[in-house]
Amino acid sequence: MEVAGNDGGTPGGSFDDARTKGTSDQTPCSGTKYTVAAEVRGAGTHTAGFVTRAPAGPSWGPSPPR
Repeated sequence: MEVAGNDGGTPGGSFDDARTKGTSDQTPCSGTKYTVAAEVRGAGTHTAGFVTRAPAGPSWGPSPPR
């Protein structure tokens, strides 16, 4: 399985023992479109994608007291 972001990033990861769940070694970047490509035995390569959410706005320091 390969994961590639439109920012050029390629986060690494690993599968569980059953090879049914992949876990990234890195936190995905905000506002990035990722494409996942997986080779399926006897069925060729399948692709899917997702986009991480961008932050709602700037955040500087702690929130003011209420």
